[in-house]
Amino acid sequence: MGIKAFTATIAAFVLLTTAATEAAPVLIDASDNGFYGDNGHVGRGKNIYTGGIGRTYYRSFHSFDLSAAAGEIVIGGSLTFAAGNGYFLAPRTATLGLYDVSTPAADLSGRTGGSGTFDDLGSGALYGTQTVNATFATAMPEVTVALSAAALNDINMAMFSNAFDFIIGAALISPHGGLWASSMGFPAATLSLETLSFGGPSLRVAPPVPLPAGLPLLLGALAGFAVLRRRG
Repeated sequence: MGIKAFTATIAAFVLLTTAATEAAPVLIDASDNGFYGDNGHVGRGKNIYTGGIGRTYYRSFHSFDLSAAAGEIVIGGSLTFAAGNGYFLAPRTATLGLYDVSTPAADLSGRTGGSGTFDDLGSGALYGTQTVNATFATAMPEVTVALSAAALNDINMAMFSNAFDFIIGAALISPHGGLWASSMGFPAATLSLETLSFGGPSLRVAPPVPLPAGLPLLLGALAGFAVLRRRG
């Protein structure tokens, strides 16, 4: 079973066996942020410059602790970068892309991710895009990026696996300029998650994964539907 199919199965099981209510958005500030350059340069502070300077390009990372949303299913979300954190250094518009990250959180926080980290921060599953409009060399505006279905799926899978460290990479898709020059604000970004809250035990699953108590009943019901469909 694929990851998306697994997530859909778990969600369907919960929806069929519990009452769900849409909870207030869960707001999670970044626990760490920084940047890596394609020349091996690593930012030592909290600067999240994303884009090019001369012949060097930089991509940023943003780490989040998802434990505040534990036991819930995420159905929507966005990532917001605060206004006034650094400067806009692009010709009128710049397009930002968000990506999944496979570099371990400990390596990113220790600034020891290595030469492959720059590539990792701007490749893989696309978590969202947003075009930013501003005047060159002015303070950065607030930037909000809606999270894609791939991002929501990965967040849910991380929480089901009790892996609450979640990292998002940011890269400039447009070819020129950069975002958040001289940015030192921390946290640089806030994750907003729309969730469904369920009564009963937490949905967190730790390996090995036991069969949910109601799963045989659910499977039996599905088998019954299949028989009735064939008879019809």
